[in-house]
Amino acid sequence: RKILNLKDEEVLEVQPYDLSEYQIAYVYLHRDTIKGPVLTFLKSSLVGMQAANKTVTFCRENHLWGCRKLIVVSATVNKELYMDYFRNQEVYFKDVHYAKYKGKLIQYSAHPLSRKFFMDNGKMDIIKNIQGKFIGDMKIISFKMLFPESEIRFGKTEGFDRYKGEDLAVIGTPHCAPIIYKLAGTMLKYNISDEIKRRRIKRNGYSYLAMTYAGSKMQNLQLFFVESELEQAIGRARLLRYDCDVYVFSNYPCQQAKLCQNPYLVLKAGSNEETKESIAELEEEVSN
Repeated sequence: RKILNLKDEEVLEVQPYDLSEYQIAYVYLHRDTIKGPVLTFLKSSLVGMQAANKTVTFCRENHLWGCRKLIVVSATVNKELYMDYFRNQEVYFKDVHYAKYKGKLIQYSAHPLSRKFFMDNGKMDIIKNIQGKFIGDMKIISFKMLFPESEIRFGKTEGFDRYKGEDLAVIGTPHCAPIIYKLAGTMLKYNISDEIKRRRIKRNGYSYLAMTYAGSKMQNLQLFFVESELEQAIGRARLLRYDCDVYVFSNYPCQQAKLCQNPYLVLKAGSNEETKESIAELEEEVSN
């Protein structure tokens, strides 16, 4: 009842619940009428409500605090998140300088290309426009809503090696639903009351406009999700080892990318004024 009475994007900490054999048998017998992963849900520790689409999102916090010694090797590591997760424990970082790509990373950053942007501006019309101007018949990694049959897409990029050495296009800025950031923020003991609004960001040596949080903790968390997903998608071409080209169409500036800030899409008349304003400001101020 507490979960069902949550307000939109409200998060609740809960205790994992173990079902009895009788209850498990009941769930199994009614598996055709019960929607969703109920057994996994009952073992969750954080629950969030998305009232607009009548969805409950949940996760289980896995504590690694008791590990005597833990070594993490990651291309998308975020120091602040690790420090906040392990709190007062000793955490040491050893930075390894980025190896220079053997191939080329070209990024067009004038348009946000979020899911909403695609919905407002013709969805596949944008893809066809980009194909005609820049990428032709290159392989594409993008949103599931645009390429539902694609095995490799945002949210499912790790572990694939089939695109190595091939020219590749990564299209879109893979934001998560706000409830995902709030669940992760609650786990990290952040203040999650802030709202996502259009703000100027300074990150990785760049200054640009994006929809994000005002607080530095939640902003860092959100941008980590976006950055790591883009970098994983780019990594499918294995630019470190192969002389190929990867084209990125997103307003989040990627590392080692050659940026082009010129508008490359013709938007519908009167649509997405926010995007047009962002372009105008980017033309005035893009610092590197």
